[in-house]
Amino acid sequence: MIGTKPIFKASLILIIFILVFSSLIIISIKLLAIENSKNLLEATSFAISEKIKLEYLSKISLANRWLAQNEEVVEVLLNRTKQDNKILFSILQTIKESNNASIVYIINSNGDVVSSSSYGENKSLTGKNYAFRPYFKNAIKGDNYVYAAVGVTSLQRGLYFSAPVYYKGKIIGVSVIKDGLSAVDKILQKIDYGAFITTKEGIIFATNEDNLYKSISKLSEQRIAEIKESNQFADREITNMNWKFKKEKIIVDNKQLLFFRNNFADANLDIIVHTKKETGYVISPLQRTILVTFSLIGLFLMILSYFIVLLYYKNKEYDRNLKKAHNQLEKKVEERTKQLKLKNEDLEKFNKFAIGRELKMVELKKKINELEFKLKRKK
Repeated sequence: MIGTKPIFKASLILIIFILVFSSLIIISIKLLAIENSKNLLEATSFAISEKIKLEYLSKISLANRWLAQNEEVVEVLLNRTKQDNKILFSILQTIKESNNASIVYIINSNGDVVSSSSYGENKSLTGKNYAFRPYFKNAIKGDNYVYAAVGVTSLQRGLYFSAPVYYKGKIIGVSVIKDGLSAVDKILQKIDYGAFITTKEGIIFATNEDNLYKSISKLSEQRIAEIKESNQFADREITNMNWKFKKEKIIVDNKQLLFFRNNFADANLDIIVHTKKETGYVISPLQRTILVTFSLIGLFLMILSYFIVLLYYKNKEYDRNLKKAHNQLEKKVEERTKQLKLKNEDLEKFNKFAIGRELKMVELKKKINELEFKLKRKK
């Protein structure tokens, strides 16, 4: 029968093992889930980037470069044909419709629009001057440029694709395609994670969340005033989100969200994909199966260890009781030996006394016999 003390010790060891093992399992699950989320964020970010590049940015950029080389565009910039002539208008309108763009137009070297497709209710930009716009300033210098802005005329958000128009090696104007980002918005809306595209200043320009025109980094009041003065976002109010980016995490309201950042180098844009507040870390079915298997094995080993510990304490208690019984037996033998020794000593004393008495009796009888003999002789 095992005492309560060994059972208590074994139970305590089992509880400690369970706590340590459970902690290791929980930590392993969390680390594994975080790594999975990072990989999913990275894969999602690259998938979105490639989809937007192939189906959107590259497509419109190629269309705009083709437009910049069109003979009708060159002719109108050289003032050889009328502005908004039917042939060029038809070309601009076709490019607009085939690319689902907002508007397509041609700007001369002074920044004046000399030909435009329609936008809205048959409106046109012809006659407007956009020499102040960065997409014109960069293209007139020879760069193919992509600029995120809100139209100062249409007040609609979009990406402006600009390309220089050459004639005999000289830049004579700029072709522009503006896209309203409807295709990009559709792509972002299909993502389960939080996702947004920002300008180089960190201002959100496309998103699947309610944070449009907010800055992911803290901008100074002076910088916000400069952006407003540039009319890049027209009358839209620019505010700071006060998100703190720390390595692979975003700190939002004292909560940490994982994120991954990718960029569109040719478009001066970044894409950020992040976990949402309500989105938990995930593990795959295979990983879940492996963790459950290891948990069951661990539980079995802990129960086995429990019985091994019980057996150990049982043997230890048996040895202790055996030693105790042996010591008690030795003590009893020693006490019994002492008792026998005392009895032997008493017996020896008695024997000595009895023998001595007999010897004295023999000697006394001998003396009596001698006296009797002497008495008889005298008579």
